[in-house]
Amino acid sequence: MATARGQTAVEKQVNKIRKLRENRTCADCEAQNRFGFPNICVKFNTFLCSNCKSSHQSFSHRVKNVTMSNVSAAEVGALKAKNGGGNAAARRTWHGKLDRSDPRVAALIPRPGDDLNKFKQFIKAVYLEKRWYVPPGQAVAEPERQEQQQPSSKQKRR
Repeated sequence: MATARGQTAVEKQVNKIRKLRENRTCADCEAQNRFGFPNICVKFNTFLCSNCKSSHQSFSHRVKNVTMSNVSAAEVGALKAKNGGGNAAARRTWHGKLDRSDPRVAALIPRPGDDLNKFKQFIKAVYLEKRWYVPPGQAVAEPERQEQQQPSSKQKRR
């Protein structure tokens, strides 16, 4: 049932999940969006920037845009961290062995403004070649990124 703003309960849930801190950084690159990304890779239960979305689609990974597609309750459930979804879980699993401190590896990670082919090469290495894959039961928690370690404006005022 739609609310006064026209959003269904499922749409509200997906918007709440996409706005979580861990989902405001693209699952695959370093792009950030303070409102969360609207693109969902259904196969990997992640939120993506537009460049990573295009790259996933080039490998026939199904991607939905939350503002233009119907997202089912089952798909929303799969996006929840407790069910193994979301960007933090994907990074622990698919980027588990990726050493960002190694300059050779860091050079492979696409950044906003890079050529789309760099994004595609990275997506291929991560998801098709499973270059840095760690099985979900063996994945360890991802260290927090610098953006996440900065105190919020509420914490600064205390």
